[in-house]
Amino acid sequence: MNSFTRLVAFTAFLVGITGVAYAQSLTASIAPLGSWALCETAPQYAGILCAGFVPGNEGFLLLARTDDPRVVAYRYSVSAVLVSTGATVTLTGVAERVDSVGGVYQTSVPLFFGGIAKDFQIKVDALELIGGQPQAR
Repeated sequence: MNSFTRLVAFTAFLVGITGVAYAQSLTASIAPLGSWALCETAPQYAGILCAGFVPGNEGFLLLARTDDPRVVAYRYSVSAVLVSTGATVTLTGVAERVDSVGGVYQTSVPLFFGGIAKDFQIKVDALELIGGQPQAR
């Protein structure tokens, strides 16, 4: 991938991270994880930040947030299109909510799609303890 193609791919990625899911007081978004964007678009300027970087290890961060103290976990499904192949990859899982900071319960989950991804589709459900088991509201 030449520098121009990387720049176009990164721009497409930035446009794709605007996907946001809402459910009552729940929000979720995707952000790049680490310095890979710099390594992909301008490796000649990245220097030590890109030492050991391997294409295909680009990480993203799913951020889920609520102000509802009943939420104990988040069930997520994130689909994205790989820039290199056009294939759609879906990652699913459950992440425990972190403790409140200022009344907001925010959780972050590292996601790896196997390359640069775009066109994110995010679905996040807040889970509460019902009968001793985490369940969707």
